[in-house]
Amino acid sequence: MSGSSLPPPPSMAPPSNRKIVRLGDPASAAKLPDSGASASAPNKPRTFSPRARRTWTIARGALLTVLVVAASVGTAVVARNYVVTSPRFALTSVEVSGNARRTPDEIAERAGLEKGSNVFLLDTEAAREKLLTDPFIRDATVVRRLPGTARVQVAERTPAALVALGDLYLSTEAGELFKVYEQGDPFDLPVITGLAPDDVASDREGAARSIRRALDVVAEYEHTPLATKAKVEEVHLDSANGERDAVTLIVGKQAIALALGQPPYRKKFEEAARALAEVDKRGGKVEAVLLDNEVRADRVVVRLKP
Repeated sequence: MSGSSLPPPPSMAPPSNRKIVRLGDPASAAKLPDSGASASAPNKPRTFSPRARRTWTIARGALLTVLVVAASVGTAVVARNYVVTSPRFALTSVEVSGNARRTPDEIAERAGLEKGSNVFLLDTEAAREKLLTDPFIRDATVVRRLPGTARVQVAERTPAALVALGDLYLSTEAGELFKVYEQGDPFDLPVITGLAPDDVASDREGAARSIRRALDVVAEYEHTPLATKAKVEEVHLDSANGERDAVTLIVGKQAIALALGQPPYRKKFEEAARALAEVDKRGGKVEAVLLDNEVRADRVVVRLKP
């Protein structure tokens, strides 16, 4: 054995993939793997708490809502741009009804309805307010009719009398004073006198009642034979006695005064017709027929012109 050479002993150096752990060394002990763990064990799926899952569900729903809203807004913007710019919705006609004094063109112009403008950009309430600035228009409605029509319906005021209050005012049959008389306004109307401007300003409803009463007398007169010969030119109201307005009609081109006093008037109209016929036979010219004696209603006094 001494004559043969022995192989060298294996190297005592640890393999390069191993670690030396010194017993009793706390730092080395901390690096020891868990005896229950396996290096080759597969990864386990991650789990979430119920609260985390709820939070994720809410966040996902909110995100979907935002996406839907954004898509809807984008679609709405595109649609709006189309309807307000497309020639299909250009205003091509204005239909007007209920008008008598104002022409359709005048109404369309006052309402600001311009052909070629977009019907969706039409402010119907603003158009209505513009129409109501016309004293002859009592009420109005403006509506769209697609694709290119605006419909306007108006209710006009009809003048029934001229009321003298310093200036002349147009009045409706209901006694509503709605505008100062101007050239071009209706003028072939009875003129109502005897009302004081201050009284009208302080009691509009009382003035309206007096106007209605005057027009009622005119309507009753127009159903008598006298109306065919002499129409009413003026109605004078006299309330100086503190009672109801006493009425005097001025009729015909000769401006004959029929002092009627208080109602009823039918019989007084009959008496006036007989008196006028008698004077006419004699060739006289009547200045006034006085039928306002309330004590003796059958008494008629005729005043002749000189």
